[in-house]
Formats: sequence, structure tokens, C-alpha cells
Amino acid sequence: MIEWLMVFGVGLMAGCLLMLLLIPLVHRRAVENTKRDLTETEPLTASAIQAERDQLRAQFAMAVRRLEIGVEDMRAKALERAADRQHADISRLQVELDKRTAVIFALRAREEVRKGTLRRIVKLLLYLFVRSKRRRAAAVRGAARSGVGVRPWTGCQRAGIDRGCDRRRQSKTAAGSLEQALTRMPARAA
Repeated sequence: MIEWLMVFGVGLMAGCLLMLLLIPLVHRRAVENTKRDLTETEPLTASAIQAERDQLRAQFAMAVRRLEIGVEDMRAKALERAADRQHADISRLQVELDKRTAVIFALRAREEVRKGTLRRIVKLLLYLFVRSKRRRAAAVRGAARSGVGVRPWTGCQRAGIDRGCDRRRQSKTAAGSLEQALTRMPARAA
């Protein structure tokens, strides 16, 4: 058992001796790496410090410029989209306006046709009324010349209907309003 302890002790001593031989090599390498890192991170002169600041400023300026260019591009795209939307809205509204204008012109034309037709009908009715009035007046004059005391008969009385007087009053009133309407129509058209 003592032998084993002695072998163990000799191995421990050999390991410590090897360790003492290798430690200065490892330490020297660590010091070199630390010096190099310190010289890389810390500038040595004022010009080096100024150069490093200038480099940081330049990097910051480049980053800001990239952001500005990106914002300008986004603004231009947004304006382009808005302009496209506005052009689409304008063209849609123009088409709608054209349709409504066409409807307005069609309705005006239809109204003019109706007014013309109404004028013709009123003129025709007035002409017929005046002609029948003249015929009645001529018949009354002819009856007065012949000495016969005949009063003019209405169409209803000729047919033998007793309600003819009411209708005759209504037709006279309608004819009077037609004459008034006819006299007012050219004044409105002008």
C-alpha cells in the first residue's frame, strides 16, 4: 500500500513540475493577446481619436440618409397611390356626371315634346271651339234673318238630354281657361 502512495506522490510531483514549465508560456501568450486587444480598442493619439469620431459621424450620417431616402420613397409611393385613387374617383364621378347630364337632357327633350304636344292640342281644341262658336253664331244669325226665334242648341240638347245646360257651362268655363292658357303660353316660352 505504501508503494501505491509513493507512485501517486511521484506522479503528482511530475505533474507539478510540468505545470511550472508550461505556465510561463501560457502567461506570455495571454499578455500578448490582452495588449493587442487594448491597443485595438483604445486609440493611442488624438488624431486616431478624431478619426474614430469622424468615422462614427459618417456611419451615423449614412444611416440617417438611408432613412431619409426610405421615407422619401414611401412618401412618393403614398402620393402616387393617392393620386391614382383620386384619378379613379374623378373619372368615376365624371362618368356619373355624364350619365346624369344625359338623363337631364333626355328629360328636357321629353318635356319640350310634351309642351309642344300640349300646345298643339290646346290650339286644336281652341280652333274647334271657335269654329263651333262661329257656326252657332251663323246659325243664330240665319235664324234671326228668317224671322224664326230659335235659340242655339247644344249637342246635349240635340240628343235630348236635360243635363245639357250644366255641361254647356262647364265647356264654356273650360274653353275660357284654355284661351287664357293659350294667351299665357307664348309669354312663358319667351
